[in-house]
Amino acid sequence: DLRVRSDSKLAAEDIAYLVGSAELNSEHVLGQAIVDFARSYLADSKSARSHAVLTQPADFKAATGRGLSCRVDDHTVLVGNRLWMAQNAVRLSEGMEEAMAQVEMQGKTALSVAIDGEATGVLGLADLPKPEAKRVLQLLSEQLGVEVWMCTGDNRRTAAVVAQQLGIPVDRTLSEVLPAGKHRLVKELQQEGHVVAMIGDGINDSPALAQADLGFSVADGTDVAMDTADIVLMNNFLGGIITALDLSRTTFARIRWNYVWALGYNVLGIPVAAGVFFPLLRTRLPPELAAFAMAMSSVSVILSSLLLRRYEQPEVVRHRKRNTKRAKDQGDDARQLQLGVFDHHGESRDDDDDDDDDDDD
Repeated sequence: DLRVRSDSKLAAEDIAYLVGSAELNSEHVLGQAIVDFARSYLADSKSARSHAVLTQPADFKAATGRGLSCRVDDHTVLVGNRLWMAQNAVRLSEGMEEAMAQVEMQGKTALSVAIDGEATGVLGLADLPKPEAKRVLQLLSEQLGVEVWMCTGDNRRTAAVVAQQLGIPVDRTLSEVLPAGKHRLVKELQQEGHVVAMIGDGINDSPALAQADLGFSVADGTDVAMDTADIVLMNNFLGGIITALDLSRTTFARIRWNYVWALGYNVLGIPVAAGVFFPLLRTRLPPELAAFAMAMSSVSVILSSLLLRRYEQPEVVRHRKRNTKRAKDQGDDARQLQLGVFDHHGESRDDDDDDDDDDDD
């Protein structure tokens, strides 16, 4: 939700317009959510901004993992985390800090908005986990023996809430990590002897995806993430990760069985064809039968491999239709943005409250 200071010189519609314009060229899914929210809010507004069209920003600068700065019309716009505001000499009031803390305790990412060098509001972004996420992580951990970590650029409070929702241990949850930190974590785990698979969809995940032994991305991720990843889940369904790992293990198990079968078959067949048992049996294997037996060795391996056609996907994938229907009911991207106003003490109210409400003073 977007919480605007009650003493702001700009109206909520103006701030929504400026923030939406600033994020107009963003490739990040959360940036696109801000743009969609701004357009929707302005369309529903009864102010002069109701028919406003978002403007292409000028002098656009983005700092990975921190925020962005640009000019929209005659205003300088900053959107980012606390570190980004500090780097741009923007002071956050006590009310701003309290409002950000409230947003973070709800499991949302809190971003500060500054217009013309003055902190104006707090933007709360909720990127809710996919409906199947918790079940997928549970299967990875319990059935496939995968040690699950969460490494995010979000703040500590938000990361803790999301990790609790997904069942990820606190000691394997890292927050406020920059792209270089994600890359470093993957490398350190590899140096400890682990085989690391990385799942990410953003620009910030690309270095770690490139370093990982196996990289996963999704079709609605950024172009950089999809280009870097080894596997792209075209249907955006996380159960595909389970299928990929389980099918690969099943395939390798079948390959090992084929090796054992072919080795045993030839260990027995070659001596017979060479006449090793002739002194005992006083009979030889006819050449045509030996050729047939050799062909059957290859045929048996092929038939064994064809049994993979009977492979059944894990339960979480077989029930994909049910999960997909549930995801549609909750909203595909499960991102929600609302508008509110907060006073100097960090208290928030809905935008449609009466203007003369004493709580807004």
